[in-house]
Amino acid sequence: MFQAFIINLSQAEERKTLMQKQIQKFQDIDFIFFDAISVGSREFLSYRQKWDCDFLTKIYRGKTLTDGEKACFASHYALWQKCIELNRPILILEDDVLFFEDFEIKVKDLFLNPRWQFVRLMPLFKKRSVHIEGDLYQVLEGVCGTQGYFLTPRAALAFVQKAKLWFCPVDNFLDKAYWHGIRTFFFSPPIIAENSALQSCIDSVGKRELRKVQKTFFGYKITKECLNALEWIWRKYDEWTKSNK
Repeated sequence: MFQAFIINLSQAEERKTLMQKQIQKFQDIDFIFFDAISVGSREFLSYRQKWDCDFLTKIYRGKTLTDGEKACFASHYALWQKCIELNRPILILEDDVLFFEDFEIKVKDLFLNPRWQFVRLMPLFKKRSVHIEGDLYQVLEGVCGTQGYFLTPRAALAFVQKAKLWFCPVDNFLDKAYWHGIRTFFFSPPIIAENSALQSCIDSVGKRELRKVQKTFFGYKITKECLNALEWIWRKYDEWTKSNK
């Protein structure tokens, strides 16, 4: 049986109930609720060496990560470690998704095909991509989002090894194939969707933090733009070297 981990805050009982109702219809996937790492928890603080790099983050993106973004990264990072420990592919899902009819069939194909290392079940944004086969496309630009993805131990290990400092949100990190070496593929049409009726669990406190940080660290805009330009060059060079192999 294939395993899927659903990231769920312990206090988000409504979300858990809605997910439990949905997953009852799937026979070949073992769904496991993973207690999301919350801000200020012991688990959150155990990752301090990774997320306590606000100066670097401000230089890179002009603002720090909110505590909610740091906790989100921690939850996904912990599941990458779990994937390595299990030594088998897994699905990672957030608890605000809806499943389309072909979800189980498409997911089973991923588990049975060793070709795929990291596949997003939906892109958050539509960006440049190239068709590979069937409903699968390869990302050429960041599509963002961590609503749901398929992950192998090889990809998980690459993510863990390169995520030594959390200088950007986790979904942006996943898009950086030039950095960790794992190409992003995604389904189009998607096989899951966000449940727009549910409010984000990255919390209103995080949003207030973000607005405050954007004003406070506006002076880092120049370093941000310079690094973005260097990153663009790095990404293009990576694309060119891969296409000429």
